[in-house]
Amino acid sequence: MRRVAVLVHLMLALVGLAAAVGMAGIFMEFGRGSYWEGTLHARVYGYHIPAVNLIGALVVGSAVFLLSGGRLLQLLRPGMPLLRRWTGLRSSANTVALIILLVLVLEAPDINPLADAARTGLRRVAPGLVAESAAEKPQLPSDSEIGLPALPVVKEEDPLKTVRITSLDGAPVTLGDLRGKAVFLNVWATWCGPCRAEMPNIEALYQSVKDEPNVAVVLASVEPAEKVRDFLKTNPHEAPIYTLEEGDVRKLGVNAFPTTLILSPGGEVLFRKSGYAAWDGGATRAFLLAAANGLPFTPPKPAPKVVEAGDGLAFEETTVSADKGVMDLARGGDGTVYYADFFGGTVGRLNTEDGTLSPVLSGLASPHAAAVAGDRLYFLESGTEAAKFKDGRLGRITLSTGVRETLLEGLEYPVSLVVDAAENAFILEAAGSSTVFGGKNRLSVLKQGQTAPETLLEGLPAPTSFLLDDEGGIFVGTMGQTSPGDTGTVMRFQEGAKEGEVIAKNLPAVKDMAFDREGNILLAGGSAEKERPGLLLLSKNSRKPVVLRGGFGVNCLCPDPDGGILYSTGMGQDSLRLLRPKR
Repeated sequence: MRRVAVLVHLMLALVGLAAAVGMAGIFMEFGRGSYWEGTLHARVYGYHIPAVNLIGALVVGSAVFLLSGGRLLQLLRPGMPLLRRWTGLRSSANTVALIILLVLVLEAPDINPLADAARTGLRRVAPGLVAESAAEKPQLPSDSEIGLPALPVVKEEDPLKTVRITSLDGAPVTLGDLRGKAVFLNVWATWCGPCRAEMPNIEALYQSVKDEPNVAVVLASVEPAEKVRDFLKTNPHEAPIYTLEEGDVRKLGVNAFPTTLILSPGGEVLFRKSGYAAWDGGATRAFLLAAANGLPFTPPKPAPKVVEAGDGLAFEETTVSADKGVMDLARGGDGTVYYADFFGGTVGRLNTEDGTLSPVLSGLASPHAAAVAGDRLYFLESGTEAAKFKDGRLGRITLSTGVRETLLEGLEYPVSLVVDAAENAFILEAAGSSTVFGGKNRLSVLKQGQTAPETLLEGLPAPTSFLLDDEGGIFVGTMGQTSPGDTGTVMRFQEGAKEGEVIAKNLPAVKDMAFDREGNILLAGGSAEKERPGLLLLSKNSRKPVVLRGGFGVNCLCPDPDGGILYSTGMGQDSLRLLRPKR
């Protein structure tokens, strides 16, 4: 019995500590607002957590941790004077443990057979104490409540035109009434800290366009008019402020605050952003005027961001493009940059000046890598899930003529490609890293003029990328053994060798590699965890990597002729970025 008590109180002490520390950590990371103003909350991946949850977790979690932790020490070290004098500890800790265990049993998921058995037994002893579980008596919604549409379906010309906003004096307006104007629509709430932070900027934007007849600035709160009026007493604004009903919020597709939409005079959504911004910088005003008057608009380039790196290095970073699917970048002999868009199914050219991506081929099956040799663009298609990614292909297109060829089929999730000066194509397959589909991890080469590949390396441990040096050596980057993990490695295989030497370890998943001008290796770290290194430099004279950029994962990179690095994060508003040494 003592062992059971030790186990129970150990588990409860850990659960109590995890609840208190975990909730406090969430609020430290995602917390917004003020406790004293009653606006403290956290929004994590779309879930809103009020401060009362934090307080409850801290109080209950701390109490459970102290009681069960104290009882655990009392059981393990009964001779401790302080715990021996705490006479009520045993009964208090056991009572709390019993309550928590009963709650877990009574509220356990309905699919839990142990919980169902316990509930059944309790109902026999005390009928009416425990309600029947949903597994025993499903509470199905009536088919009159599931939102079946009327037939025939009448499609509206523009569903947004029926969205209704109401002024603070009760006058209703629809977005359809604003047709003919470019509309800046900001959806906000008084409790939202980021919303309040950007309101002065929106007010300044309004002042700059209020005399423009074809531009409207609208702030729409999701709260009652009375609460908004109370807020405006201490935060006055001239910009028109309205309220918005929950159903209209859904029509707008808003699921986070603040959310800003810019509508064209015809009612189309030209722009949407969740999160705050300094809307009075000039670019928004120019965009609204261009939209209102049918004029072209070229987004201004943001000023370079200074990035401090390891070993005293400093860079300037600029945004190139917002495309989120770029999985590989390659530079041709003439300086043209080519890309492989995994999710978009395209390979093509990237204009690093204006960020436009111009597809050369579309409709590909998850293109994962690209390489350029002379006038030919080579590319790898990873294949399809339906075929368990065993239908990957190597193809190429002659850029001057548009002639496309398929060179190899039946590849098993190919992920990395190198084409040398003689147009021998080296291919890395990584299907064996998947616990779902399985397959081969191998590096092979298709020599120019041949139709069958030659295997160079087999059984590689979770490979993701590779490089070839001038001495015939092969560098292989690996994912590591955990996900997202920090056990990635770089291995070097001497020419002809089947066993490799680990030259760098404890890395994030090495998604891509390239040599810089000095022969150092640049690494793209694919971990998604915050503060993980995204770009690293592995010196040819040292095996200790230097972090160049961190805070997010990087899918691929391409060295810049000026000593910079073009890279893709695969996420966010600024996925493609250019990092150049600070002058």
